[in-house]
Amino acid sequence: MQALVVAGVCEMSIYKERFGLRPIINAGGTMTALGGSIMLPGVVEVMRRASEEWVSVPDLLRLAGEEIGSMLDIGPSNGGSVLITSGAAGANTLAAAAVITGPDPDRIRSLPNSLGYPNEIVIAPGHGGIWESTFRAAGARLIHARSEPHYSEKRQSRFLATDVSAVADEINEQTCALAAIISWETVPDAAPTIEDLVTVARLHGLPLIVDASAQIPPLAAIKDLLDMGVTLVSVSGGKALRGPNDTGLLVGSKPYVQVAARHASPVVGSIGRGFKVSKEQIVGLVEAIRLYLGQDEEKLLRDMHDKCDFLVSGFEEVPFVRPEKIFPDETGNPVPRVRVHVNEEQLGMSISQIIELLRLGDPDIRLRNGYNGAKFLNIDVMCLRDGEVDILMTRLKELLRK
Repeated sequence: MQALVVAGVCEMSIYKERFGLRPIINAGGTMTALGGSIMLPGVVEVMRRASEEWVSVPDLLRLAGEEIGSMLDIGPSNGGSVLITSGAAGANTLAAAAVITGPDPDRIRSLPNSLGYPNEIVIAPGHGGIWESTFRAAGARLIHARSEPHYSEKRQSRFLATDVSAVADEINEQTCALAAIISWETVPDAAPTIEDLVTVARLHGLPLIVDASAQIPPLAAIKDLLDMGVTLVSVSGGKALRGPNDTGLLVGSKPYVQVAARHASPVVGSIGRGFKVSKEQIVGLVEAIRLYLGQDEEKLLRDMHDKCDFLVSGFEEVPFVRPEKIFPDETGNPVPRVRVHVNEEQLGMSISQIIELLRLGDPDIRLRNGYNGAKFLNIDVMCLRDGEVDILMTRLKELLRK
């Protein structure tokens, strides 16, 4: 039986029917913990068809990568290649493995033991954070470039930041790559620009890995990073692309991508053997990218702006709060979000209490998290479906007015 969606809420949710879980309104964005994204019917249909027969997974991975490369204009003409991976995290681990071992079969078999050959990846603290573990999983040793006090006119305060020269100072004979993670959880203005890192990497003949898992839209961001001189880019397939949540892409220099494939599933004995991507997921991701390219990306962004403007106007009349549209996002992406600044003392309720009450309601409403200590509620409209903006606003206004 097909689930019905009324005002954006699934009335016959399989999760409620089978497991008793309340429906969720996702105002937190394309979070892996919430399932990534909702796949389009066309993606689900090709995955169903793919499930009905066997196929050579190595051949499928190769051909699917070539097809995606053709769609994204990344291929033999510009020395690029594409590997479908188990999410951006899996892409990071495979990228790290590739820069550590190169094509040497003995080194490939030895991972994650990388002792005895260059295994250090240099990263600025502002480009690091919790996702560094995805590089370490390959046996890499992460080297943090030093940070020093800087003054910011924008912040009107001092803060710790890393100059590009500090990154260069950490490079030695044990260095195998530079890396950067572009994420709303990192501090981009406290680290060198990607362009500066490209310059240093080229000067020292080193590859540069960039985790750009959530930098879509725009889809052109992938090609832009490669054109800038980034060696390898990791991207999530289960976020804005609306592919299967367990998929991702490693895109970039063909020699490195080819080595990464030797570390990946289904290769027996490889460090990435457990990073399986099923035949259904491979086909699903190819179709998701095809469908994404067929849509009007500018209209997608306009719709997001409209939702944000609607929310901001709706909260302007509520006492003790101040709505604000944030554009672009923290990473510079052309994606709008809404912050609802709250005077906790006047309201008599804390940010954490409001978030918890929204979560405990029916439907369960999730806001964008990861802002511990902030005095605002963060709303990501990307995953809000028809009718859900109204439900979110009504519930939140009821809580704030109490």
